[in-house]
Amino acid sequence: MGIIASPAHDRFENAVVLASEGNTAWDWMGLSLAGRQPGEPFHINGALGGSLWFRWTPTTSGTGRIRLPAIAGSTTVAVYTGSDVGALQFVAGKTVPNPGEFLELPIPVTGGVAYSIAVLGADPGQPASLDSIPFRVDPVAAELRVGSPVNLTASRFGAPAAEVTWTLNGEPLATLSPDPNSTFVWSPTEPGPFTIRATILLEGTALILYETAGWVRPPNDHPVNATTTVPMDSVPAGRIAAGTLKGASRDLDESSAFTNGSGTVWFEWTTPPGVVRARQAPGESPVRLV
Repeated sequence: MGIIASPAHDRFENAVVLASEGNTAWDWMGLSLAGRQPGEPFHINGALGGSLWFRWTPTTSGTGRIRLPAIAGSTTVAVYTGSDVGALQFVAGKTVPNPGEFLELPIPVTGGVAYSIAVLGADPGQPASLDSIPFRVDPVAAELRVGSPVNLTASRFGAPAAEVTWTLNGEPLATLSPDPNSTFVWSPTEPGPFTIRATILLEGTALILYETAGWVRPPNDHPVNATTTVPMDSVPAGRIAAGTLKGASRDLDESSAFTNGSGTVWFEWTTPPGVVRARQAPGESPVRLV
C-alpha cells in the first residue's frame, strides 16, 4: 500500500509565498491531506482539522481581500502575523459552513509586514484569489456602549480618490473621502445587536473593506457607569430611574451576578448610599427600585 504524503505547506515554516503585489490566484488543493503541527493555534471558532499555510507580504498598506469561491464544505480562513507558529498574533478570520458558498475575508494590512494565512476544511472547487486594495479602515470593537464615541475611519494609499461608505445594520451611516485620511465620529444611540460594514466602489464594483457584528450595551451596563436614581413619588425611600435591559451583558466575574444568566444594568442608590443592580422585563421602562 502506498503512502500519500501531505503537502509541504502543511507546515507553517513551509508556507507558499504569494506575490507581494497581490491580485493573484492560488491553489489550495491537498487540504484533505493536511494535518496539525505542534503549537499551531486552533484558529477562529476553535476550528479543528489540518491546515495549509500561505504567506503574503504586501508592498503597500491597504486592505487584502481573500476570496475562496464555491467551497466544497465547511471552510475556515485565519490570518496571523508573527514568525513562530506557537506565538502568532490573530488578525482576522472567517468560517463558511455550507458547500457552494463563497468565502470572502478583507484584512487590514501594512506594507512590508508578513501575513500568514491558514486554510482549513474541504478541498476547493476553484483556485482562491487575493486582491490588494489601496484603501483601509480601522477595526471597530465588537462591544460598544450607548453614548460612547466611535471613530469610523478611512485611509487612502497612493490611489485615485474614492469614497468609503460605512453602513449600520444595512443603513447608511457615513460617507468618507480620504485625502489621505478621513474620520467620522459616531455615537451609538440604541442598545442591541449591530452589524457595521465599510465598502468602496472601485471600477464599478462594490468591495467590502471591513465588516463586523457585535452589541451596543446600555450606558449603565457596568457599576462604574451606574445611573443616578431620583425620588419616587408617594413611595417612602423609593427610587426611580429610566433604563432598559436591551443589550445588557452579564458580569461573570461579579459574585452577585444573577444566577439565571440574564444581563444586568446598574443604578446608584443614594438613600442609603450604595450601588444596586436591577432586573427588568424586556422593553419595560422605567426601572423601579423600592
